[in-house]
Amino acid sequence: FNNLFMNIAEQMGLRLQNTAYSVNIKERLDFSCALFDGQGQLIANAPHMPVHLGSMSESIRSVIERNPEMRPGDVYVLNDPYHGGTHLPDITVVTPVFDDAGKAVLFYVACRGHHADIGGLAAGGISSAATEIYQEGLVFPAIKLVEGGRRNQAVEDIIRVNVRDPQSTMGDIGAQLHQRGRTVPVHHATVGDTPAAPRHEACAVRCPPRHRGGQPRVHHEAVGDNPVSRSEEHTSELQSH
Repeated sequence: FNNLFMNIAEQMGLRLQNTAYSVNIKERLDFSCALFDGQGQLIANAPHMPVHLGSMSESIRSVIERNPEMRPGDVYVLNDPYHGGTHLPDITVVTPVFDDAGKAVLFYVACRGHHADIGGLAAGGISSAATEIYQEGLVFPAIKLVEGGRRNQAVEDIIRVNVRDPQSTMGDIGAQLHQRGRTVPVHHATVGDTPAAPRHEACAVRCPPRHRGGQPRVHHEAVGDNPVSRSEEHTSELQSH
């Protein structure tokens, strides 16, 4: 299953790159995507940013500890360095994936991206004049960004009024929300009596069709209130470079 799980993380990253707003994510590729089991242990990750991936498991465990009553459609956001985050501009979006009955969490998908601004003394959230973490920007302690499939407008409003470029910040957060589980449909199935089944919760993966060049298809989507439209041919050309 190693290649199957890694393929999910890789395609999460491609979708995030293609729908992001900022140069940090779209061109510098300062993001990471990974899958975790029901206890927050890493299953597989794409070859993105090692500094992100080293602490993401702790982020998942923080989400689990702070949110004991998760429901399908819930999504969490975190950047607290004391609970698995790195520095504040690195925002992690975590989505629990449930069984078909919607009762048990099988695993988690998560992505972490470096945002252009998160408030604070200086643009970018990094200032040599800062003497405490509160001066570096907003801190998210594993809070619910989406509840039951509905985005938390109050949290989004707080973010908008505390950053210098709300369109870029909310656009990138929207891209992080869109990459979760949409590029690669994940289907639950039983994988016989294999040793891997208890840890990986016996989930199987079916990848979307591919076109020439072996690159996955990326369809037209909308991120937040701003439509992002690209033809498959243009997307393929971008990825080839």
